[in-house]
Order: sequence, then C-alpha cells, then structure tokens
Amino acid sequence: MSNTTLEEGDVSGLWKLSILTSVLAVLPLLLIHMLPNNAEEQKELAKSRKSSRIGGQIFLGVLAISLLWTVSNSVWQILDYKNSELASTSV
Repeated sequence: MSNTTLEEGDVSGLWKLSILTSVLAVLPLLLIHMLPNNAEEQKELAKSRKSSRIGGQIFLGVLAISLLWTVSNSVWQILDYKNSELASTSV
C-alpha cells in the first residue's frame, strides 16, 4: 500500500497490510519461553552476571539499523513531498 494508491481510492491491498500488522504484533509471544519461570530464577540470573556478547551486538545492530531506516525513510518522504510540491507549482 502506498499513499498514492490510497489517494486513488484503491484499497485492494489493505487486507494484506492488516494481516501483516496483526501477525507482527503477536510474534514476540514466540520469545516468551526465554523469560524466567519465577522470581527465584530471575534472582539467580541477576546474581550470575551471565551475559551474551553476541546477543548484545545483535540487539544494538538491529536497533541501529531500525533507527537508520526510520530516519532515512522520513528524510526521503520529506524530500519527495517537497519535490512533488515544486513540480505541481511549476506547471
């Protein structure tokens, strides 16, 4: 779905977007098994100081890529909007 498609009144792909966002919302439930089972396990985990360097690097990498994508996409949309405004006023 794009803004242009929606502005033209074509909502035929909206159901795919709805399904995608619904599925993505529940995906974190697949990771629930990684949580401690009770307070005692959580306390033991905190005391052990066990950490995953690879896990931390993956987390930071995903975070950095997500932020970079968001900022670059926002800048692209702003520039594209300004270019379309200039094109429509020059006609």
